[in-house]
Amino acid sequence: MMNRTSKSQQGVMLIEAMVGILIFAIGILALMGLQTAAIGSTSEAKYRSDAAFFANQIVGEMWVLGKDEVGTFATSGAGNAQVNRWKADIANALPGSTGGNVPTITIVTDASGLGFEITVRVFWQKPDTTDRHQLISISRVDFNQE
Repeated sequence: MMNRTSKSQQGVMLIEAMVGILIFAIGILALMGLQTAAIGSTSEAKYRSDAAFFANQIVGEMWVLGKDEVGTFATSGAGNAQVNRWKADIANALPGSTGGNVPTITIVTDASGLGFEITVRVFWQKPDTTDRHQLISISRVDFNQE
């Protein structure tokens, strides 16, 4: 009788080991998935941070040059050398920021002629996706009469 019980238990340890390996493998695959998601989130955060930097950079340049030069930054016209350099910097830093995703600058002057509302749109598209992302920065720049 003892012999029959031990014979029915043969292979149970092998099955337990295989189940343990399966659970371990599923855990490793889950960790790999989390790592992939973390890398994607990190790259998206970098693109968004770069877009915010570029938007602030061009508004800062407008502020430095003064009210007489602000109108030359609007991208509806030919643009100036600074705007063209700015666009080239964005094209080099952000993927998919060319073609239909070119950054835009819209400038609205208030009634006094001393204040401007500047809307900067920076676009990018992550590689291997069709999702178009954009950052919209709206700034108010006021120049004193002094």
